Amino acid sequence: ARQSTGVGPVASGDGRQEFEGRVAGAVQTMLAYEDPILQAQALSYLPLGKMAEAAQAAESVAAGEDMRVRYMLRWFKSDFFQWVNNPPCEHCGDP
Repeated sequence: ARQSTGVGPVASGDGRQEFEGRVAGAVQTMLAYEDPILQAQALSYLPLGKMAEAAQAAESVAAGEDMRVRYMLRWFKSDFFQWVNNPPCEHCGDP
């Protein structure tokens, strides 16, 4: 029998395999975000120049980061995404 280290319960064989599977899946998901081609594609959508302008208008580096994040949030909410209650029909285009 396995002994507990006092940190938490000892995982059974099935529980350990499930945990290892979940961790492996999470690692694969994380690695997808490390793909330089996908990162470049995502960055191509962002208005980086306007974000930099917003940061330069700030009084400090920390405030600049805050302004950059606020600009990005505003951009996502108002320019990039669009709320749709009734998506258009794929055939005729009517909602």
